[in-house]
Order: sequence, then structure tokens, then C-alpha cells
Amino acid sequence: MLASLNPFIKKIFNNIKVLLIHPSQSLPIMIFSKYFYGNLAGFRQNFFGNCQIFLSRYLGKKYKNSHNPSALNLVKLKEDGYLKIENAIDMNAISEIRKDIKKIEKKKKKNNDFFIDCNVDDLHPIKGKISKLINKNLQSAIEDYYGSGFLVSSISHRHTFANAKKKNNELISDFWHCNSSPNSLLQIFILFRDVDKNCGPFQVIKKNKSKKIVRKGYSRVNRKIKDLDFEKDVFSFTGNAGSVMITNTAECLRRATFPKNRGDREMMYVHVLPTLKKTTLNKIESSWIFKYTHPSKNN
Repeated sequence: MLASLNPFIKKIFNNIKVLLIHPSQSLPIMIFSKYFYGNLAGFRQNFFGNCQIFLSRYLGKKYKNSHNPSALNLVKLKEDGYLKIENAIDMNAISEIRKDIKKIEKKKKKNNDFFIDCNVDDLHPIKGKISKLINKNLQSAIEDYYGSGFLVSSISHRHTFANAKKKNNELISDFWHCNSSPNSLLQIFILFRDVDKNCGPFQVIKKNKSKKIVRKGYSRVNRKIKDLDFEKDVFSFTGNAGSVMITNTAECLRRATFPKNRGDREMMYVHVLPTLKKTTLNKIESSWIFKYTHPSKNN
């Protein structure tokens, strides 16, 4: 009988060990995360992301901003999970960067004859120019949201073109999804040219509605979303070049849509995370948070 109990005792011991060493991968947490967040990744991203914001807010460098955004804007960003700021960036700065990006694009091929991506390595030589897009007003808005300084963790640029042959394919992140990132990360979308409804605008679902959808079992495999009110729950990022949208893409379902006819979309993406240090804009840094939200499979 003792021999028959050994596998059972060993299993209990292993579960306790995992709970103590890697709690986010333990069975109790998996069950809780499935019930409360909809999935384990969502639990890790929310739990550790909130811990990072808490630490940065109470231990990080504090600021007295002279370019304070309105309190209503901060409330909207925290409650809805996104904030659009019209004509936030000077067009001269954007025009200068576009000249450099056009040179980079000439050396790259279209992906699926549909879009051109410029990643962080492509853009590294002009990171100084790109950092100037985060002007004093944007910097203040982000610092007020975090209650601390922040760092730039990644930059990228995507130019998406119309292509009538490509429909209902996951080619440009066109299925509703949340990004696999801690919810302390904010993604800043910057329009490099005017975007209307024909240019395949980026779309986002409000944070609270997104949570309800995910908890009901939504995934990229099971892509149907019931009871989605497009007028009330979905926001399309259209506007003039220089407009900005700050989005919590870990908590808000988002997607890209397809440009129609000859329309196209050109956007810069900047990822920022809170830090205990002062804000750093002229370099790209990694953050310790990803060690916890994306644990190694070998652990």
C-alpha cells in the first residue's frame, strides 16, 4: 500500500515545489487564472504588470510636470485602456523620419505582397530622431499614468498596402487579440500619414469589454465574438498624420483592418514600460518584467 501511495505523495510534493518556486505555473494558479482571467498568460501579464506599476509608482523617480495633460484624459486611459490625442506631434519631425524610413523600405521586400515592416534593428540608426517624437506633452502624459519615469523597450514601423486578394487571413494581426506583454506596457501608435476608414485603421475594444470577452473563452482559434456593439465598444484610430493613440494592448483586444482600394496605412509603434529610474528616451532598453511574464520553459 505504501508503494501505491508513493506516486501520489510525489505528485503532491512536486505541486508544492512548483507553487513555491514557480507559482504562476502551479495547478491552483492555473485553475484560478482560467476562471478569473480566462487564461494563464492573462494572469501573469496582469499580476506582474500591476506589481511593476506599484513598485514604480511608490519607489520610482517622481515628477512635477509642467505639461500636465487633462485629468479626464488620464481617467480615460486608465478606464478605457486607450487614449487618442489629435495632432500630438509636429509634422516636421515625422517628415524627417519618413525620409530615412523610405530609404530603409527600398532595401526590404513586402511581406506577402501586403506590408513592409521595419523592426528595431532596422530603425536603430535613427533611434535618436524617433525618440524626439515623444515630446514634452506625451512624456508628461505617460509619466502621470505610471507615476514614475519610463523607458522605451521597442520601436517599429509598419507600412500596410491595399491588396484585394488578401482577406480573412492572419497576415497583419487582423484577428482580435491581446498582445503577449505585461499590462504595465503601453504601446504608442503614431500616424505617419492621414488615415480614414478606407486605410485599414487600427481598432481597439474597451478594456472592461475585452476582459468579459476573454473570460468567456475568446481566443484566436475561437474567433467569434458575440454581443459586440461596434458603435459603443470599438474605437477606430483614424485622423491626421501626427495623431497619437496610447493603448494598453495587453488588456484591450485590438486588431488591424484591411486597407481598401488604393488606401494604405503607415504607423510608428513605440513600446514603453515604467522604471524606477528617470525617463530615458534616446536608447532602447529591456525590462526585468519579461522574466516573470514570459518564464523560460526550462525552469
